[in-house]
Amino acid sequence: MKELSALLDDDFTEFGRSGNVYDKRVVIGRIQKEETSRMTLSDFKIVGLAPNVILAKYRATKTETGGQKSYSLRSSIWRKTGDKWRMFFHQGTTAATKP
Repeated sequence: MKELSALLDDDFTEFGRSGNVYDKRVVIGRIQKEETSRMTLSDFKIVGLAPNVILAKYRATKTETGGQKSYSLRSSIWRKTGDKWRMFFHQGTTAATKP
């Protein structure tokens, strides 16, 4: 989890596809407890918002251990401080259909 902690800004916020709001501590704790699943990303795009700030947008397909799939649209804002990019904000929204 050290690698994940290094990627998330200390002021990180996530708006989950469940509608819940999470901070860095909660996200790291939840990931440690999650069952194994596979996440496939597609339609990845990056948009510059300001110097040293980008928006990453993509579709995600999550495949659970039993084979059940769910689809979401995701976006995150990243900031560069020094030579490090860190995620400041993330949002996942359930997608109505598969890609």
